Amino acid sequence: MKIAWLFPALVAGTVSAAALASDELDSQRILQLVNRGQILSLEKILQLNPLLSDQRLLDLEVETEGRRIIYELQIMQSNGQVIERKIDAADGHRISKEVDH
Repeated sequence: MKIAWLFPALVAGTVSAAALASDELDSQRILQLVNRGQILSLEKILQLNPLLSDQRLLDLEVETEGRRIIYELQIMQSNGQVIERKIDAADGHRISKEVDH
């Protein structure tokens, strides 16, 4: 599945129960923030980070870290390595990249 198709599913309310932890945002809240222009849509995040769109998305969470809202993407690269990227939802800039072991 291409990452670009995940946001409509997320907005439609198909977020897993695990994604509704206390620091994570639900799909209605995410849609409100996108519509108000407070955060970027996943589509826009992918436009700003084109290398992400060719990867296999394993997990996506939208959560708060302090006062910042972030997209946390777990991605499998073409070499099979799994990485986690945190992207600032307000401006699309990468916050961190971690390699899962």
